[in-house]
Amino acid sequence: MSEKRGAGILSDGIARTLRLGTIITIAFVAVGYVLALAGGEPGPGPLPMLELFAGGGASAVIGIGLLGLTFVPVAVLGVAAVGFRMRGEHRMLTISVLVAVLLLATLVTAIALAPPS
Repeated sequence: MSEKRGAGILSDGIARTLRLGTIITIAFVAVGYVLALAGGEPGPGPLPMLELFAGGGASAVIGIGLLGLTFVPVAVLGVAAVGFRMRGEHRMLTISVLVAVLLLATLVTAIALAPPS
């Protein structure tokens, strides 16, 4: 029973996470750009992530979408880790958690080292 349920999480859960994560984050980016165009704001350009949030308005909405998009792979790895745990595949569970930690560490490092504009 748990083996079958774990397989469902690995296939359907990962597919749903990718689909919903992509749709939601791209919707944020699209809404941000529509708000920018409607308000006559210029596009955010190549700003560091934290400056997108600090500016507020349309840029912050775009920043939320972009940040969310970077977390979609981490969410997928989280779903995979749950599936591997349910199936008793401890080696794959460990690998998925390590890759998720590496992705998060890379994101934090990129935000911390981003040069101010």
